[in-house]
Amino acid sequence: MCSSDLIVAEAISVKYKNLSELFNEYSKYESNSDKEQMLSEIMINEKRKIGKALSKKIYESFYKSN
Repeated sequence: MCSSDLIVAEAISVKYKNLSELFNEYSKYESNSDKEQMLSEIMINEKRKIGKALSKKIYESFYKSN
């Protein structure tokens, strides 16, 4: 895991204290597109958000099977 991955993980963990909270939040959304974008507005630093593309990748890493 590189340092940028840790920064993103830390930003997410500020809002969701554990995976259970994160998964519970995902379950509140009906559409996959809403779930894919759920994390997009979380700030990584003062100028940068997680963004739509990375939010989608994170969602897919948990919920999409190959």
